[in-house]
Amino acid sequence: MSNSITIIGSLNYDMVTYTYVLPEAGQTVLSNHFECHYGGKGLNQAISAGKLLAPDSHTTVRMVGKIGDDSFGKELKQYLEDNRVSSNHVLTEKGVCTGIATIIVEQESGENRILCTPGANGKLILTDNELETVFEDEKERDYPGFVILQNEQPDPVTCISWIKSHRPNLIITYNPSPFNEEILLDKRIWSCVNVLVVNEGEALTCVKQLNSFSVSEIKDKINSNFVHGYTVLAKELNRVLNPESGSSLVVITLGSRGSVYATDIDSQYIPSLQVEPSKIVDTTGAGDTFLGALVVKLAQKEPIEKAIKFATAASSLTVQKRGAAESIPQYEDVMSMLESH
Repeated sequence: MSNSITIIGSLNYDMVTYTYVLPEAGQTVLSNHFECHYGGKGLNQAISAGKLLAPDSHTTVRMVGKIGDDSFGKELKQYLEDNRVSSNHVLTEKGVCTGIATIIVEQESGENRILCTPGANGKLILTDNELETVFEDEKERDYPGFVILQNEQPDPVTCISWIKSHRPNLIITYNPSPFNEEILLDKRIWSCVNVLVVNEGEALTCVKQLNSFSVSEIKDKINSNFVHGYTVLAKELNRVLNPESGSSLVVITLGSRGSVYATDIDSQYIPSLQVEPSKIVDTTGAGDTFLGALVVKLAQKEPIEKAIKFATAASSLTVQKRGAAESIPQYEDVMSMLESH
């Protein structure tokens, strides 16, 4: 039995500077290290899915996106293919640069600040005919595939709506990052999404934008008992997903504290696998690693709790290496970590 995971989103070439001191306005600071990496939320999630497939898996992973006609784009496309991700639907835009991300990493904390130049990603507006071509094989597939989308593309709402209307068997997974108020207020998003994955800040922002719950009340609950508070928040977000979209799932990631999830019938807190602060090098790709790993396991019909534990282990390994896509671990590394805990 085979199925598919399709990622529609951004591909970036990351230029990363590591520093102990962030410059103030008008100030020049000498950093101590510079690296280039492959990134973009779409590519990161695709590489996560490709790397974290079991060796004997029959699931196919494919990337849908756009690159520029430059050396950066060629490298990104090859990197996808090298990691079990089909790049047949990664198209080249003439006269446009590949998306670029300029990242500053604070070495003491591992936290990052990111500036993105969309480049070809800004051209990722898929026509009905293009979507029909991408998802042609989903008409015949006997097992529902997954589609992952984020906000590093111009119009995810129209894309999500087309998929829901024309390929209703596909399971739509959405990560509303980076935050876009206009997108979140579009009701079509909430009537189509099957799986919503957000971090703690995004979760609060979603509820605020939807006006569906008192944010101050939620914050009071979180301050009193963060597990209970975020569980209530996950349940509320799950409630606003259209029941007609099928069995919905909301996952809120809480960084070093773990995550909570809520479905129509269940909710649970999953603690993190603790990483010593001294081992945290770069948090850039942690969220994307988590999402890709989660969908891989859900696509293989694993229970939600087991899927989240796998994703948690994968992201905890990611933060211990530099870079975004390159820091994502292999399947065997994650299984070894889970066996040791």
